[in-house]
Amino acid sequence: METPKPDRPPRGTPFAELLRVLRHSRQRARGVTLFEVALLSACAAAVALAVLLFVRPHVEAEHTDTALRDAARIRNAVVDWRQENGAGCPTLTQLAHESAELRTLNTDDPWGERFRVRCTETDVTVVSPGQDRVPNTSDDIRVPEGSTAARAVQNSPRS
Repeated sequence: METPKPDRPPRGTPFAELLRVLRHSRQRARGVTLFEVALLSACAAAVALAVLLFVRPHVEAEHTDTALRDAARIRNAVVDWRQENGAGCPTLTQLAHESAELRTLNTDDPWGERFRVRCTETDVTVVSPGQDRVPNTSDDIRVPEGSTAARAVQNSPRS
């Protein structure tokens, strides 16, 4: 019968099993491989792309809704100004200075461009260049939609 070596506990004892597990785990603790890093990066990129594709349309729709609300508010202010002052077309700065309520008037659209006010004898149109920030393109925001001033702005040459 073979006797166990003095530096090793006999097999089958809990202490021996613990040493075997620890020795085995030290051999496997090798760090992270380049493949694992690449795989994790690819997964993170896929999740980020999915979130971007899902969120972006909602953000753009919110920007468009905000632009329509702000343009309608500006148009109402211009219509009120014209009723009080007769003919003419006020500037956005002039509107903001003449009314305490309109000092909080947002004169820039959600994309950072200034709204434009166009007046005819019978109509007032407020125009935003839209997401592409280029006037007279299909993404422009016009309030009211289809007005004569909007058509005049749409048909005017680009500056």
